[in-house]
Amino acid sequence: MAPSATESTAHADGRVGRRIENYTAFWQKDISKEAEQDTGNRLDNYADVVNGYYDGATSLYEYGWGTSFHFSRYYKGESFYQALARHEHYLAFKMNLKPGMRVLDVGCGIGGPAREIAQFADVQIVGLNNNDYQVGRARQLTKKAGLEKQITYTVGDFMKLAEQFGENSFDAVYAIEATVHAPSWEGVYGEIMKVLKPGGVFGVYEWCMTDKWDPSIPSHKEVAHEIEIGNGIPEMRHLHKARQAFVNVGLEIEHEEDLADRPDPIPWYYPLEGDIGKAQTLWDMFTVWRMSSSGKFVTHHGLWFIEKLGMVPKGTWEVGETLKIAGDALVKSGREKYDPTHDRDQKTTRTTTATKTMTTPIPSPPALPFLGHIATLDRDIPQKTFDLLADQYGEIYQLNLITRQSILLASYEMQNELSNEKRFEKAVVGALEQVRNGMGDGLFTAYPGEENWGIAHRLLMPAFSTAKVRDMFGDMTDIASQMLTKWERFGPRHVIDPSEDFTRLAFDTITLCAMSYRLNTFYSENTHPFVQAMADFLAESGRRANRPPIMNTIMRGSNAKYEEDMQTMNALVLELIEERRKHPTEKQDLLNIMLNGVDQKTGQRLSDQSIRQNLLTFLVAGHETTSGLLTFTLYYLCKHPEAMRKLREEVDEVLGDQPLQLDDIGKLKYAAACLREALRLSPPATIRVVRSLEDTTIGGGKYAIQKGAVLAMLTAKCQMDPKVWGEDAREFKPERMYGENFEKLPPNAWQPFGYGMRACIGRPFAWQEAHIALASVIQKFDIVMHDPSYTLELKQTMTIKPKGFYIHAIPRNRSPSPVPVSLSSSLVDAPHMPHSRESSSEGADAHAGPKQKLYVVYGSNTGTSQTFAQRIASDAPSHGFKATLGILDSIVEHMPTDGPLVVVTASFEGEPADNAAHFFEWMQNTKGREMENVKFAVFGCGNRDWVRTYQKVPKIIDAVLEERGGKRLHERGEGDAQAAEFFQVFDEWEAQLWKTLAGEYGIAVAEQKSAASGIKMKTVDPGTSRAAVLRQPDAELGRVVENRLLTSPNAPEKRHIEFKLPESMTYRAGDYLSILPHNPARDVHRVISRFSLSPEQQIVLSSEGPTSLPVDKPISIFSLLSGYVEITQPATTRDLRDLLAVECSDATKTVLEDLSASYAEKVTTRRLSILDILEDHPDIQLPFGTFLEMLPPMRVRQYSISSSPLHDPTQPSLTVSVVEAPALSGRKDPFLGVASTFLASLRPGDMVQLAVRGSSAAFHPPEDVSIPMIMFAAGSGLSPMRGFLQERAAQKKAGRDVAKSTLFFGCRSPAEDFLYGDSDLKEWQELGIVDVRPAFSRCPEKSEGCKYVQDRAWQDRALVRGAYDHHNARLFTCGSGKMALGVKKVLTQMIKESRDCSDEEAATLFEKAIQGRYATDIFE
Repeated sequence: MAPSATESTAHADGRVGRRIENYTAFWQKDISKEAEQDTGNRLDNYADVVNGYYDGATSLYEYGWGTSFHFSRYYKGESFYQALARHEHYLAFKMNLKPGMRVLDVGCGIGGPAREIAQFADVQIVGLNNNDYQVGRARQLTKKAGLEKQITYTVGDFMKLAEQFGENSFDAVYAIEATVHAPSWEGVYGEIMKVLKPGGVFGVYEWCMTDKWDPSIPSHKEVAHEIEIGNGIPEMRHLHKARQAFVNVGLEIEHEEDLADRPDPIPWYYPLEGDIGKAQTLWDMFTVWRMSSSGKFVTHHGLWFIEKLGMVPKGTWEVGETLKIAGDALVKSGREKYDPTHDRDQKTTRTTTATKTMTTPIPSPPALPFLGHIATLDRDIPQKTFDLLADQYGEIYQLNLITRQSILLASYEMQNELSNEKRFEKAVVGALEQVRNGMGDGLFTAYPGEENWGIAHRLLMPAFSTAKVRDMFGDMTDIASQMLTKWERFGPRHVIDPSEDFTRLAFDTITLCAMSYRLNTFYSENTHPFVQAMADFLAESGRRANRPPIMNTIMRGSNAKYEEDMQTMNALVLELIEERRKHPTEKQDLLNIMLNGVDQKTGQRLSDQSIRQNLLTFLVAGHETTSGLLTFTLYYLCKHPEAMRKLREEVDEVLGDQPLQLDDIGKLKYAAACLREALRLSPPATIRVVRSLEDTTIGGGKYAIQKGAVLAMLTAKCQMDPKVWGEDAREFKPERMYGENFEKLPPNAWQPFGYGMRACIGRPFAWQEAHIALASVIQKFDIVMHDPSYTLELKQTMTIKPKGFYIHAIPRNRSPSPVPVSLSSSLVDAPHMPHSRESSSEGADAHAGPKQKLYVVYGSNTGTSQTFAQRIASDAPSHGFKATLGILDSIVEHMPTDGPLVVVTASFEGEPADNAAHFFEWMQNTKGREMENVKFAVFGCGNRDWVRTYQKVPKIIDAVLEERGGKRLHERGEGDAQAAEFFQVFDEWEAQLWKTLAGEYGIAVAEQKSAASGIKMKTVDPGTSRAAVLRQPDAELGRVVENRLLTSPNAPEKRHIEFKLPESMTYRAGDYLSILPHNPARDVHRVISRFSLSPEQQIVLSSEGPTSLPVDKPISIFSLLSGYVEITQPATTRDLRDLLAVECSDATKTVLEDLSASYAEKVTTRRLSILDILEDHPDIQLPFGTFLEMLPPMRVRQYSISSSPLHDPTQPSLTVSVVEAPALSGRKDPFLGVASTFLASLRPGDMVQLAVRGSSAAFHPPEDVSIPMIMFAAGSGLSPMRGFLQERAAQKKAGRDVAKSTLFFGCRSPAEDFLYGDSDLKEWQELGIVDVRPAFSRCPEKSEGCKYVQDRAWQDRALVRGAYDHHNARLFTCGSGKMALGVKKVLTQMIKESRDCSDEEAATLFEKAIQGRYATDIFE
């Protein structure tokens, strides 16, 4: 029998002693004795059960949990109380509560949720509770919060709602984990149905047991029993019973969700686990500690003690003990998923309405306790992290940055929606709030509503009107001419840092135009102290924003420097003000307006402090962003020759050779498009931050936003949304910003200057200044990147600018011959010195050396064409020529006419090399006789496997040079890299070239009887490095992190290698990692032994002509052979001729002649190297210097990166095949691949010279993650595909809807070399992002009878066609040329089969179908 409540004694606070004492009597202590009668008693006396529990438990709940007695979901880094509030907001939004609604809270507890929802949704709430004590506490706390007029509470029975309130009396009803206490769900839901108005909404967080729970299993029954007794629940019931109860009473279920089943990193029950290590904030540690063993111990004894003292009602301690039992049971049930916290949203059927859409939680990356996401940010370039997270999480995600919670947005739709000043206003937070330390309430940093901002804005806005800015034209051109004069004075070989010079330009311009003050920074070697102080101040402001406030107070050194920087900046401001007051002027410039202007609205002047702060604002904002804009624009133009050509043509048409005039600016429409496009891709001000003015939703109602929430738009990401800009959104295309195309853009799609009232006040000023600078530079100079392979790196203060971007400015139309501005080829960085080294043999004896000039230029990415060009230049002195070596881009508009021009260049899928792109674009668009008097010869490198584009670039260059008036001296040469006679073809072409040149220029050269070397050597002591000599000085040091074997001992070795990049490097999935290797030590020692040298011997080399050897620098023999030359390359026919020219036996001469006669068969096919020949014939008396000169320079090797920056932006990986095979030459020792052997030998901690190289624009995963990929790969060709899939996996885990891709992968067998098959690929298949279709060549029976990738693709052709035709799939191939041709054949055959056409028609259709949708990366 249940105890009688009538025997109880009431306390003053409403609690009843006897029912607390008798609470546990409703359950059998021995669960095995529990019977249906016990459950019936609890249901019959549910009011006493619930009241007895809450009389004893309420104080304990407040102590351990707070005032909201429910569970919630948790994000990493989110505080406990913030999660509870969000959980309540979530329900309110889902119910679509509107201001003024009358809402009933069924089972209101002590009013925590009611107070939160009342404030959140601005509704009137009636809280119902059957416990007098809780109602009393609710009223006390609500009055304290000042909400007693909005929320009322009443004692009542939720089984008699209609009797108490009347029918149709509430717009909405909610219950949070309360109706589980009812004796039946059908009864309480029926009462709720009655009190709801027609069309009203009922939202409930319900407790129920999942279908996995089986009460017939004792352990399951025990868990439910412990939950019941520990939570005052008469009976735990199945989920399906709740669902049926809704149907039975006539409620229509609009939404149903199991919140406990979400894949959250932090489970709903974590506070009950008592694991302090999982606490997300410092205060949460105390909350979690209470459920730890020590916390329970303190509560257990403390509660017992105060009950004995009579401070709490008798029985409270026993109720507390049941709470501990319940906590453990809830954790257990949560882990086993017996007990979800279920979420429902119902409507009555009395009114037909549309189904509601619930708001979606904003995703958030994993965070650290206390630190939140602050440790996730890149320390130097936070923007890099923001962009990567946007790539991973999509259009919205949330960060906890210690001092603030920020919601970051990265789509056009979000930017457009937030461009509404009625709903959102500018927020001054984070770094910008720290900038107020120096700039106070200036125009840029003022809080919304600050009076000084209004005064300054009204006074200064007219000063930047279009008319006023036009008056500044003369001063702007004055400063621009100073920069142009500097560039002319230093000359074309000077390495220019455009970021620095554009900073000087913008700084001098703003001070002259706005303050009539000349700083003259172009007349001093160093920048103005203000500039460095400003950069340091802005950078430290950013760092301070991301540190806990207490850290900022104790970092004395940083604080002292911070104060010093502010003093330096203020010193200039005060100097400007003092100078003006001493020497007043009638000119109404910005400074005069500040000093003398009167606000018409208020009649007030700017205070001295406000003048200083706003002057400082203009000095900072007026030059920092403009210099970034100009630098970015120049970078994009250098990387896009077609755009540079179009701009040059426009400038020439508008300006000619005349100075720029004010009216010319409006005619420079393509220049404007270039500036706009640069601002779209790289806006210097990277983020626009707003604050919500109301509780609202964004994203079409998808995401709930609280009033006061901070939202940060990632401007570049919003301006690269593929939905607006297309799949090529990352590409620089000024045409989309030209003329009417710009006018047709959707509203708010382009916002680099901000938006609304707080948009950039100086936009007209910056726009005119940028036009003047850009047009003047293009009119005067041809701009060439110091490193043609440079890809964009960033540096960041408050704004971003390119880092490490250097140029040469070559005066236009001033020189008849090219200027060798750069030796760069593959991996080059600008050295930190004023001039680059000239590549010329002019250093040789001017009296004895050759007089006839020869120009050798090349276009090369991988180094082969550079090697051939280097050989021609090195041979030039012996043939009577003085050679100059350079890249093709160095002769744009500077075609040589005083000596022959030899071009050696390659095609890359029909496109020119990086360092030939500008020349190729310029040359194709010449129209007259620009090449007249140019005498030339062309040699092309290519790969005949690619018939469509074979030799395309060399053919075009050769043809256009002749068409435009040039004279071809020698027939174009063609070298096929896949042919055995590749090097032989070049040697024969070069030999004939020298004969042709000798005849053309009348140079008689004595026949060389011996292989005399141009290399001289002497021995010294010191040593040095190699990268700069090999023209690869940007090959920075990366550190090896991991190197592990992927294959079994039975298969060719393949390895997974991870590197830690230098801080400045970044990469994208699909890019390359270029490695500068060393020769295998075995081969180095072979050379040392053959020439009887000591590896420690130090030498100095000197040369009569250009060379890739380290001349005039001391170096050891071992280092020289290890890092500067290719030792094992096959000997060329010229090498054989040189060997025949030195002293050796007759027998050896016979062998060498035989090798020459059967070169392809006996040398190329067998990969017979010079070293092999010398070892086989020790009687060949070849000098070591000559041997060095015969060897090609060490080349970089490019490997596809096999990872994604979304996994780790600082740590790319490679998947490498290690080449070790029987020597084709027949030698006993195996052949070792140079780079793969080097990589295989690396150990964690080793430092490697490397650089990231961008792949073609098409070889990256689609921006739109809903587009599937079809990938074909074999062996280590899996490398880029792994990176693609790793990127998609990160995006999937971040909550994005990622399309499933298909990977066709070929290897030997699943047990030998199925790379990542049991790890990454398995995980990603289970995640649902990829379907792997393998082809096992050694056991095809395990791959559905398919032996090779193309076989499997053919078998699964229906899948391929379906993905291509119906899902807009993109296709990618990576592997050997043979495999790629096999895939191409199969894809063509699919077209033939589906279209029922001929082979020729299918081939044509294939070429058409792959445009923009098929990318390849082929290697041998």
